[in-house]
Amino acid sequence: MDKSSIKISIVASQFNELIVESLIESSIETLEKKGYRSDPEIFKIPGAYELPLAVRNVAEKKKPDGIIAL
Repeated sequence: MDKSSIKISIVASQFNELIVESLIESSIETLEKKGYRSDPEIFKIPGAYELPLAVRNVAEKKKPDGIIAL
């Protein structure tokens, strides 16, 4: 399987933005190191309470192969 063709999305809370931005950067670096695409689609949401619904919406509408929720 060619990992570079796998589509990954990141759904991230804007609460604690400094911490979450660092987590996003680390996630992208890890994806690159493991051979995955380095350009995941990133969706930012207001807070953690919205995270489950946002992940579901991304899964249904964008149909990525994987989702990272932060």
